[in-house]
Amino acid sequence: MARTLEQEWEAALHKQRETQEEFKRFQKATPPHLTSAEREQIRALATNIPLLWNAPHSTPADRKEVIRCLVERVVLSVRGDTECVDATIHWAGGYVSQHAITRPVARYEQLENYDRITARIREGRAQGLTGAQIADQLNREGFRSPATRAGKFTRNIVNAIQNRLGTRKPLLTREKLAVNEWWLPELAAELKITTRRLYHWVRKGFVHARKGPASKFWILWADAEEIERLSRLRDYLRAERHIPYPKNLTQPKVQPIAKQ
Repeated sequence: MARTLEQEWEAALHKQRETQEEFKRFQKATPPHLTSAEREQIRALATNIPLLWNAPHSTPADRKEVIRCLVERVVLSVRGDTECVDATIHWAGGYVSQHAITRPVARYEQLENYDRITARIREGRAQGLTGAQIADQLNREGFRSPATRAGKFTRNIVNAIQNRLGTRKPLLTREKLAVNEWWLPELAAELKITTRRLYHWVRKGFVHARKGPASKFWILWADAEEIERLSRLRDYLRAERHIPYPKNLTQPKVQPIAKQ
């Protein structure tokens, strides 16, 4: 029995020495008191969250930890099917703040201010403004588009909305054409050929053509006789590619002088 008690006593002493040594190592690794400089640094960081957030050595994990310390929960509420989201943040300590944020949406019609946006576009169109000018106006008034990362309206976006509304005047209208004049795509459709083939004929001089004023589109002249000639030119097949087209198919007739 004495031997057993002695063994247990030795084991207890050994365990005590191990615990004391472990505590000493802990004290060395973790000083029991903060220095004055460390206390001042902690106080400064506690009152300047942006500085802590943007610290040079701050990592995403550090920022997440900051958020966990400051925010208890976030409640999001989408306004119908629109891009507008109401965010309620419950902060540590009981403070609650309200915020409005936007989310991506698939269609312009989902925009909360879609009716106001379309009204502005209609007004701008009635005033003769271009798509770019209307886009600048919408951006100045604070409207946001879901189609770009920056939320800015562009000429193409405004024109796309105008096309949906039916308020955009077609670029190729017959109002700009004289008698027997055609837009190149229009005459190509009439002749049942590609626009590329008809443009090739324009370059070869097989058809009378001119550029519209301040326009990048070709205007072609062809009366009933010319359409018949161009149709025969379309149907003409050459067995040998080195043989030129017959001149009577490639030579356009003289245009009559337009009456003033």
